[in-house]
Parts: sequence; structure tokens; C-alpha cells
Amino acid sequence: MKSLFASIVALAAILAASSASAQTAPEFICKPSKTVAASFWGQWLSFPGPPAIVQYPNRLLNMGAAFDTIDFTAPCTGTYSFTVSFVRDADFHTRCTAQGTADDVYIQIWLHPADGGSDRLISSSKGAWAGQTPPQTGRATGADTIDALLSQNDMVYTKVLSDQAQPICLGVANFEGHKIGDIN
Repeated sequence: MKSLFASIVALAAILAASSASAQTAPEFICKPSKTVAASFWGQWLSFPGPPAIVQYPNRLLNMGAAFDTIDFTAPCTGTYSFTVSFVRDADFHTRCTAQGTADDVYIQIWLHPADGGSDRLISSSKGAWAGQTPPQTGRATGADTIDALLSQNDMVYTKVLSDQAQPICLGVANFEGHKIGDIN
């Protein structure tokens, strides 16, 4: 019985050591073909004075725990694909806290590098673009998809802006990120 107990204690120590190293060893965290997929959205999002970072409060999917409602953090070095889409709402009867602009509205995709470098735009300058409509006429949509090479712990986020820096109301906004390939 004493031998069985000693074996269990030894096995527990091995498992504890293995668990601790698994949390810190990049080769374990970043196994090839590790699934990383996140999809988040928000509804009736108000921005009183853009540019502003967009927060997506509702989770649809977060495999790999890469997204925290604002930033997508690459858990592994690899190739990633990002899509942002939205509906700009300029109607007076929306549920946003401020009347939204009928002006052009953009959501851009930005990179905050893990190495401490400067944040940089990784989508086109317009990104996802909802064009101008006549005042008080309702809605316009925008969408953009980009692929990017990311290093482990690089962060990707989105910013919303308009031509005239007016308040923005987004009826709905979606942000998705997926790891699509490994870097050898």
C-alpha cells in the first residue's frame, strides 16, 4: 500500500510539473494546426467622437481564447484572417446614445506588435466603408477582410472613424479572426 501511495504522489508531481511547463512553453501552446477562431459582435454601439476603438461585447465563438471584446491576441505565430463588418445607422429613432452621422464611416483593422513597435494600420486606409447617405435616411453597410502574418502575442483591434469626426451609431458590428496557417 505504501508503494502505491508513493507512486501516486510521484505521478501527481510529474503531472503538476508538466502542467506548469505547458502553461509557459510556446512549443506546447503553439502546436502546429492549433485551432484559433474568434467571432464577436455588438449592437447599437455609440461613438461620440471618433476615431475610437471598437468594443464587441457579445461572443459567438472564442476557440483558443484569442479575443477579449477589444483585442485579438495571436496565441501562436502564423497567418491569420480578419473580417470586420457593420451597419452604420443615421436614423433619429435608433437605440444609440447619440444621433449617428449620415457621413462616410470606416472601421479600420490595426496591429499592436508584441515587440513594442508602433501600432500600424493593416487594412486599407478606408477599411470597411459605409458610404454617405442623405441625412436621416437610415443605414449603410461596410465590410473588409484582410490576411496578416502575426507573431505570438501580436494584438489586432479595430477603430471606427468618419470623415467629419461626427458621432457614430453602429446598428450592428462584427469582428472575426481565424488562424489559417502555420509559419515554418
